[in-house]
Amino acid sequence: MMDNKRQQKVIGYRKPLYKLDNKQSGLDAIYNNGANNLYPYYVSNSVDGSSTGSMAHDRHSQYISGILLENDIEVNAKKELYLSDIISSAAEDLSIQNGFYIHVNISLDIEKQEVNPVRPSIIPFENCRISKEDDFGYWSRVFVSDNFFQKKALFHKTDDYKSYYRYNKRYEAVLSQVKDWQSKKELETFEEALRSFPGQVRFVKYTNEFPYPTSQQKAVLRDMESEFYISEYTNEQTINGFMGKVVVFVLQDDYESDNEFKKINSLEGWLGTDGSGGMFVQSMKNTDDPDKLLVVKQFKSQFDDKMFALTEKRLKRNIIGAFDNLPEALISAGDGVMFGTNPETFENLKNFYDENTKPKRDFLHKKIMDTLKISYEYRGIVERNTTEL
Repeated sequence: MMDNKRQQKVIGYRKPLYKLDNKQSGLDAIYNNGANNLYPYYVSNSVDGSSTGSMAHDRHSQYISGILLENDIEVNAKKELYLSDIISSAAEDLSIQNGFYIHVNISLDIEKQEVNPVRPSIIPFENCRISKEDDFGYWSRVFVSDNFFQKKALFHKTDDYKSYYRYNKRYEAVLSQVKDWQSKKELETFEEALRSFPGQVRFVKYTNEFPYPTSQQKAVLRDMESEFYISEYTNEQTINGFMGKVVVFVLQDDYESDNEFKKINSLEGWLGTDGSGGMFVQSMKNTDDPDKLLVVKQFKSQFDDKMFALTEKRLKRNIIGAFDNLPEALISAGDGVMFGTNPETFENLKNFYDENTKPKRDFLHKKIMDTLKISYEYRGIVERNTTEL
């Protein structure tokens, strides 16, 4: 087994393990997520920049979410969020980040000594980092910021970030957290502390990697980058490249100035697609050769749309395979598959992918229902515990 304190070298990026940022903060120091704390941004940007990656991510997330039956319920009236919204948002992060963060506020029943999670929401995975472990291997805080990629100083205070206590369903643990909050904020009463308590965040990981999981698509992140750059090249060549023009060379009138032609027919007009269907007129000096009175030339485009054909096909195959072996027909199905002579093929593909994503779907539903204290059966809510929302 590889030593956890070793840096794991991966092609394309380094993902250091156990690297702490701002060590002088003690237990409030945070574990960086990847080189320069940028790994989750790298993952999401690679997916978002790839057309195949984006489509595969959307379909993968849908299958991980599954289907909620008619008894979907509102779980956060303040933000108008239903249980299906929570599950869908969590599935999007689970799909590419292999984990998600769910925030809950706390309602305490002192008499019954019960803890009820209320008003849940999903915090974007890229915005969350966890605190240093104590001597017993327990981390206790989640720090949230939308600018971890903008490091203001070599040593910055964790006070600059929002922080939440680690999710714990035990009544005694929540009491301890509220009292700790009361002490830190120097509040006079426990009731004041409870009212202003920031809540808890549960960090859910699909793998046991510490401190953060690695993307399931780690092997194809560079492929998604490549697809983005191929698209960018196509865009640049289409807008600014030499797309091919018809040029007509005509005899220059003795009284006509070259400047007049330059004003009308700048070479800048050769670039991009504007005017590619017309012609460019260029004057020539006087000549006694009648064959040169009018000369028409066709210039071919420098843009070759077939150049990346095989590469794009290979990239697409690699990318969709990293999303639990997603069948290509589910993201770019033609009528021949969906409505052809054998329509059962499409249904078989859907059933195949439903089985491939079932482990993650079951994992997601189990964690969400457990966090919110909701009893549930697969693909449907059957009973809701009495919980203030």
